[in-house]
Amino acid sequence: MNSIDAAIIEASIVETRLAAYDEALGRIREVMARVGQKNQAIHTANNNARLLLDKLNLVIVSRREQSIIKNYEIIFFIIKVMFRHDPRGMRKEPMHVNESDAH
Repeated sequence: MNSIDAAIIEASIVETRLAAYDEALGRIREVMARVGQKNQAIHTANNNARLLLDKLNLVIVSRREQSIIKNYEIIFFIIKVMFRHDPRGMRKEPMHVNESDAH
């Protein structure tokens, strides 16, 4: 009966170890799930930041283009006014244009 008692004690020790390993694996699974969620959140934040940067670049380029277009409109208006007053475009003295005429 001594060997049966020893086997029961050994089985109890093994069962205790298995329970501890199972508990540790459960905690590891929970940590891995949280890490996965955080990785997903980081990935989403990175995507959102990339999209925002793309949109901001579009706005910046758009404003720069608008500024260039506005400058060209002003230049063309000045040329138009100059040729209206002197069709040959050979005026000797500089033209003075009112700001209200440019709009």
